[in-house]
Amino acid sequence: MDEIFNIYCDESCHLRNDRQPVMLLGCVWCPLTEISRLAAELRDIKKRHRATGELKWTKVSAARLEFYLELVICLA
Repeated sequence: MDEIFNIYCDESCHLRNDRQPVMLLGCVWCPLTEISRLAAELRDIKKRHRATGELKWTKVSAARLEFYLELVICLA
């Protein structure tokens, strides 16, 4: 039987509203069998780093670097 994947997509901006000349569409995918484990890890990482709400890569700073590095390593 073929493995099932969830695909999560997001865009970088809305051209008309953001007045940016380009837009980026990206995605990540995850095997359905790993969703619960990764969601729990993500919740734990956010809790440890006191991160709330949506993750924004434009908000990476020296003060938040450890948080974002842990996310990348966890989700790689």
